[in-house]
Amino acid sequence: MEHVAYYEQCMAGLGFAFKVEWGGEAVGRRGIAVQDIEIGEELILEAPLVVWPHKKPVEGVCETCFKMTETCNCTENATSWMQYFTPENINEARKWQATKDPANVTLEAVGRSIARIAASVAVVLSKDSTVGLPEAVRQASYPFARLAIPQDPLGEWTAVYMEKLTTLLTLPETLHPELFSSDLINVIIGGLALNAHTITLPKGGAGSGVYVLTANLNHNCSPTARVDMDGKTVDVAVKANRKIASGEEISLSYAPQGLSLAARRERLQKYGFSCVCKKCKDES
Repeated sequence: MEHVAYYEQCMAGLGFAFKVEWGGEAVGRRGIAVQDIEIGEELILEAPLVVWPHKKPVEGVCETCFKMTETCNCTENATSWMQYFTPENINEARKWQATKDPANVTLEAVGRSIARIAASVAVVLSKDSTVGLPEAVRQASYPFARLAIPQDPLGEWTAVYMEKLTTLLTLPETLHPELFSSDLINVIIGGLALNAHTITLPKGGAGSGVYVLTANLNHNCSPTARVDMDGKTVDVAVKANRKIASGEEISLSYAPQGLSLAARRERLQKYGFSCVCKKCKDES
């Protein structure tokens, strides 16, 4: 039942065509249609919690929001997380990562996440000065805490990333014990690893993005929905692949369409489950 009540409260009265419900320990949270849905109908339009590029974005794309530079207003945003993780430090993180083994969740991704939490802590405290720092951090990190994480610990990168990020992030000293903690960094790494979508950045180039509401939609090799992007931003739109009946699950494919059974199984290994959908059973 983890976090389901939160989604019920947030989605109530907003006209969503689906709900988030608990499907049991083996399934976790899932999206279920609450009305008949037409093919092509938009179910979600969502901005990312965090985005990171697989290599440096092309000129003309903002590295804060990944919109075209002429349409973004990041330089006018005084609460931007970039004050804690500057472009210079991001470049240092990329250089450091290039000397290491490839990782699905890069040092830059974790740095961006911690910087966003730090910026949110500042917002929470500015609204209510009576909130203690631990509570402000809890509220600020809640979007990451809602993400599913692997059952097995991801400790191989946690200590390494934590040590390096203490030299790259310019956080207030008071935040160090709260944000440079193995528990929080483990949650971030695990959440990003399991929930990131591979996306196309504006002007081309690949990246990864985490979308909190979309992350509740489970995998199926014959999905009822898909993720679309407009090429101008890193927002995603989830749209119905076909007519979906009320009560039917909203699903996405975590692997590219058209792959063989063996290739799909290999792609899905990182998510920690073996698919038993009808398509997989038919092809076994």
